[in-house]
Amino acid sequence: MNYHSDISSGEPEVPEVPAPPPRRNLGAIFRRTSTPALDGPGDPGRPIRVGLGVALAFFVGFLGWAALVRLDSGVTAQGYVVVAGNRKAVQHREGGIVGNLYVHEGDTVKAGQVLLRLADDELRSRERAASSQVIALKAYKARLTAEIEEKRSIAFPAEFASMTGADLEDARINMRVQQKEFDLRGLALATEKKVLRERMTELSHQASGSRAQVSASERQGQLIGEELVGLRDLERQGYVAMSKVREAERAEAQYRGSRGEYEGGVAKSMASIGETKVQMIGLDRNHAADAAQQFREADLKLAELEPQLVALRTQLGRTIVRAPASGQVVGLKIFTNGGVIAAGETLMEIVPTRETLVVLAKVEPSDIDDLTIGQKTEIKIPAFHNRGLPILNGQVSKVSADRLVDDKTGKAYFDVEVVVPPSELKILRDVRGSKTDLIAGLPVDIVITQRKRSALDYMFEPISQALWRSFREE
Repeated sequence: MNYHSDISSGEPEVPEVPAPPPRRNLGAIFRRTSTPALDGPGDPGRPIRVGLGVALAFFVGFLGWAALVRLDSGVTAQGYVVVAGNRKAVQHREGGIVGNLYVHEGDTVKAGQVLLRLADDELRSRERAASSQVIALKAYKARLTAEIEEKRSIAFPAEFASMTGADLEDARINMRVQQKEFDLRGLALATEKKVLRERMTELSHQASGSRAQVSASERQGQLIGEELVGLRDLERQGYVAMSKVREAERAEAQYRGSRGEYEGGVAKSMASIGETKVQMIGLDRNHAADAAQQFREADLKLAELEPQLVALRTQLGRTIVRAPASGQVVGLKIFTNGGVIAAGETLMEIVPTRETLVVLAKVEPSDIDDLTIGQKTEIKIPAFHNRGLPILNGQVSKVSADRLVDDKTGKAYFDVEVVVPPSELKILRDVRGSKTDLIAGLPVDIVITQRKRSALDYMFEPISQALWRSFREE
């Protein structure tokens, strides 16, 4: 409303006071009206609505990010690089004289590479003698086995065919010797049997002749008997003198004696044939028994020699000293050929090549409960990471069984060993160069992942812990 004074009234003019703007609440700011004045560029509620919308979108986006992004809990610790594996001492069990030395201080060697060779002339001679004896005994046993089992040929050990060098030559010589011995002994046995068979044949013929004489004497005795009966009748009649009868009786007595002699000859021949058969059986038995006795003696000798040969060959193999692991030669104690080394003396040491990175870290006792072997670990090398090297991944390989105490600080800790696989070392060398190596004692920082959680869990964890404790107070 405007206040005016009447000009014509002659009263003084009163200035016009503008009316206050209409009052609005917060809801009206966000409500759309058809008032042109409120929808235009001069609307005071528009910036507020835009600001609140942006804040709301940021808050919702932040909650979404916090729910999705992982911020795993973990144990942080400091550690250092250690040598993967202790130094390998190179020693010799028996000692001896150095024949050839093939390495020098600082040389890099591979596992199994020959480092030195001891003089082995005497040892090799002893091994050669023992090997020859073993081969000879095996060939000897093969021949005796064939004789015991009455085989027609010798089955020599199959290992003879696979031998080489001097062993093969010894095997061939012994096979020829034993084959000849087998043939000679077989021939001697066959000859003795042949003699006995011929004797049996002769005795058989003698027995047959005696049987024929017995048959003839029987016929003769029959005729004499008949003649004697006739003579006795004639003598009683007086036609024949008594002397004729007595002559016939003497002929009959003589016949009876001859017949007994012939029958005795048959019996004697048959007994001799039986004895000869027993001799043939005994000949085979004695031959087999003699071979069996020799076989047992050879077997005992072989049982003594074979372990000796194995020991000699093992000792001979130890005259070649090889690297126990790949690495670098340090602490070399011998320098010339012909030097004498004592039994068990350390000749040199091999520092193993680290194909696997090992980190040793100290973890506080309060963080040890959740640590287990196999947990994932992140390793950061402060000396390298400011030069573009990504974080390396590893795995917990060992946790000390009990807590340890630092002698200097008196602080308790647990030793944790972390292994980084070769694939991660390849990343290091790809970035730093193929010749990059990590020296022992290089400091590192590690984070051992313990529990998976999101950023939202991380923000609300203190609140949830506080509420958990609050609800349990009296």
